[in-house]
Amino acid sequence: MPGQIVVEIRRLKETRRAMEEIAAQLHGRGMVNAMKKAAGLVLRESRKNAPVNRGLLRSSLAMEVRATAREVQGVVGSPVKYAPHMEYGTKPFTPPLQPLVRWVELKFGKRGQDAILVAKGVQRKIARRGLKPRRYLRSAVEDNKSKLIDILEQGVKDIVNG
Repeated sequence: MPGQIVVEIRRLKETRRAMEEIAAQLHGRGMVNAMKKAAGLVLRESRKNAPVNRGLLRSSLAMEVRATAREVQGVVGSPVKYAPHMEYGTKPFTPPLQPLVRWVELKFGKRGQDAILVAKGVQRKIARRGLKPRRYLRSAVEDNKSKLIDILEQGVKDIVNG
């Protein structure tokens, strides 16, 4: 019959098995190693970007790589209570005065009544405007997006090429 297209598929079972093996490896050690490298880059950069007073936020930043049968995740973050507020900012609120007094003492070297007056001014400003976002984590990802893609692409290439 003219114009007829004939398609012959050979070794379909072997091809399917090979594809399933590659897919399984994308969740295995090779991809975990690539994700560790990518998460390590984000961790280093987020530490550079993190706002510093006493250094608690910066020193608390850590990474974790989680692997399941379906995915590999790299997680970078901090367990300190105020970490999300530094990353995302806040709506206006009235913070307690005493931690602000301590912050003013450390940041500006003010003492006594001078520290209290400056802390009250900071407290009023936060009550009016909230805290601005510091974006120390998002910037670490966004500023290194091409490097992160390269790291993960190389991990996939290493898996596919054996």
